[in-house]
Amino acid sequence: MKKDAILSKELSGYSAKSVYRALEINKSTYYRWLSESKTDKKRSYKEEFYENVLSLIKQILSDKRYCMYGHRRVRALLKRKHNIKIGVKKVGKLMRKNGLCQSHHTRRNGFKKIEKPEVTGTNQFWQIDMTIGYLEDSMPIYTVGIKDVFTREILALKGYLRARSINGMIALMRRLWKRLRKLTR
Repeated sequence: MKKDAILSKELSGYSAKSVYRALEINKSTYYRWLSESKTDKKRSYKEEFYENVLSLIKQILSDKRYCMYGHRRVRALLKRKHNIKIGVKKVGKLMRKNGLCQSHHTRRNGFKKIEKPEVTGTNQFWQIDMTIGYLEDSMPIYTVGIKDVFTREILALKGYLRARSINGMIALMRRLWKRLRKLTR
């Protein structure tokens, strides 16, 4: 009741001090109520502005040329064509809130996670690895190692001065050749 009296225009001719004394309220309460009424007006203006922006966004996305645009491009069009200053995040929020966003493209790394196979015996699964080390004169040396996963035995270890995948293949082929000769004897 008191709040409505303050916000009405009938008391606009009186001083603030006389109003809050007549209504028997604190000075801080009086000014808080006044500021709340101003922010309500601002909110209604903002809401109206965002509704207009939303209708423009819908209009842009209904066009066949722009139907796949995301919030960044839509914001750029709003700025360029309609001279509207609005943040990218706000455009994104408006689009998400009203279901106007396109599906997200997920970025995939180039590496695929390989599950370790179940190894029950030797020679079922080998691992190959290439690492770099440095000699005393800071010259790089690349080592290629092959190990059996079940026994954790190092099957081959070879060092090279250059990192090339063919070196790993050569080490693997040599080790396979040795294993085959052992099995055939």
